[in-house]
Amino acid sequence: MSDQYSETPMTKALSLHYAGVSSVERPRPDEQRVCLFTHSLEGNSAPSPRAELTLKDPLVFREAMRIFLSLHQPKGAYLPDDPQVYEAYASWRRGLDPNITPIEVSRSFYHFLGDHDPTAWVGCDPTVSLNESGLAFETLDPTGRVYAMISVSPEGYDVKGEGVRELSAQFEGGETLQRGLTTLNNNGALTLSLGASPNEVRDECVGQLTKTLPAPTEWMRNFTQLLSASTRPLRSISLSRMDLYNVLQQIRLNADLPKQKKGVRFELVPGKPPALTLEPWNWRLVCTGEVYRGDRAEILGVWDRRDLLIFDQLLPYIDHVELRALGEAQPTFWVLHCGAMTFTLATMGFRPNNWSRGVLLDLTLPRADVSEPLLSSAQEVLSKAGSLTAKQLAELISESVAIPDTHHPKDVVRALIQVGLARPDFKSGTLSQRTLFSGLSPSALRYRNEREARGSKLAELGRVITTVSELPTGEIEVLGEVTELPAAHLPVEPVYTPQFQILEGAGMRKVSCDCAWMKDREKQKLGPCPHVIALWVKYASDEAARQAELAAHPERVEVATSVYLKRQRGRELSRVVELKRKLLIERWEDEGESPRFFHRLFSEIAAARAAYFKRVAELERRDYMDASQS
Repeated sequence: MSDQYSETPMTKALSLHYAGVSSVERPRPDEQRVCLFTHSLEGNSAPSPRAELTLKDPLVFREAMRIFLSLHQPKGAYLPDDPQVYEAYASWRRGLDPNITPIEVSRSFYHFLGDHDPTAWVGCDPTVSLNESGLAFETLDPTGRVYAMISVSPEGYDVKGEGVRELSAQFEGGETLQRGLTTLNNNGALTLSLGASPNEVRDECVGQLTKTLPAPTEWMRNFTQLLSASTRPLRSISLSRMDLYNVLQQIRLNADLPKQKKGVRFELVPGKPPALTLEPWNWRLVCTGEVYRGDRAEILGVWDRRDLLIFDQLLPYIDHVELRALGEAQPTFWVLHCGAMTFTLATMGFRPNNWSRGVLLDLTLPRADVSEPLLSSAQEVLSKAGSLTAKQLAELISESVAIPDTHHPKDVVRALIQVGLARPDFKSGTLSQRTLFSGLSPSALRYRNEREARGSKLAELGRVITTVSELPTGEIEVLGEVTELPAAHLPVEPVYTPQFQILEGAGMRKVSCDCAWMKDREKQKLGPCPHVIALWVKYASDEAARQAELAAHPERVEVATSVYLKRQRGRELSRVVELKRKLLIERWEDEGESPRFFHRLFSEIAAARAAYFKRVAELERRDYMDASQS
């Protein structure tokens, strides 16, 4: 790839218009009101939809919303890298009048960004949606890694007056609202005003406020892609309130050790209570919630455990906790049930700069090229139905809408979530309609950046040749030949040779390519070149197809490895079974003892294969947990 190739950040300008800043008001001593100014999707000239609700449990709402807004606007969210901009920002902070009103502070801050740092990303205001399935607040932190949702079922509130019964819009959620939430108590009814009018709030909070936000495409992709993971089969793990308390206490009282694992390892055996181990301290807890109801015993690793510390202030109101996980280093959903209210915290399972995991998730949750008329028809079906499970919606769409042969109804359901037109409810397991962002299309959010789009196209067009080999160290080395797309300024189509190494359960290393992008260290900081991405897409797709083929035809397996763990009398027992054509190797590692190896050589591959599957079945029958992906 020549040096003229460059990449510009993919962003979408979001302009949000408000008639004031949201706040908590007390018209009378026995009345408390949360006033949320919302943005009208039709523009600044149209009035915002308005609804008034009476919430039945003010304290749970107070604590849940405080957690929610701390993710939306974390402290230190804006720290400019440019020294000159930082100095201007510090001068702006020092020059603020102590008596300045909240609306003037917000105006001044966004005016400062427009003058000194117009490309700065400080996050987008949260979204509120109301329909017959309930009330929901949603936000994604500015890094695009942590999602939060507060959902309140219709039993948790009463609708007042003649306001709208359905709405979906961003709402202003700044510091004024965060400070006001601390004053809420149980001494009076709590009124929630959605689409508040200026005469409801203090004069210091009233005034036209416009926020212009250069939202990165990758951030918007993460928002919808994280939610679309809920359409996949998820493992469900039940914990009690005391289980969560004990986990939080252990994390809070112990510092992380450098260069050590920082996850939560769940031991799941059908019919038995789940057990978890906090790394790196090997602190173990047998959960006191419901027994695990999965199909097979396995070990499941969950990361981002430090994010759970925000649950502290909600602990007194939790009935029970449910963890729903897609898999190892994949999206996880922590669902806290608090009566009529449910707080959901979702994490990606990997860091945003881990591009290989991101591409792997996209292969699991592909963005089908669904036309906008088809999406509109599917949205209308969901709107008329109210709320449906993903399976019910797919069946109804197949009956009501003409779907091309290239698509499956499930693709249309997933596409509705991926463009922000449907919202999953993690308490009821249903989908309901709402509009997350206006003007989004599947094609606009199909890829994170230009390099990923180019690499995926190279793999799709069959311009990638892979060579896979296993090194003596156990690592898999993947070499490739990528033929670039034809260009008018080049007499021939250049061929590049990307490569990388991977280790089962570990990350990618020794990533390289002979193109100009990978020779430029500054460009490498943005991510790998399209050729490396194309090689990874090709390898991951081929590996997924190979695993599916072997699962359907186990008689073709010639090389395989399975890792199983079991805890017995306080000790951890490990069994590793390897099939290498005619050779069967088994390694026993009992905690506190030296490992033992057993080798069996067969005259035929079929005999070795039969012995391998027999041994695996025996371990599973004895409740050994599959830890092959850990």
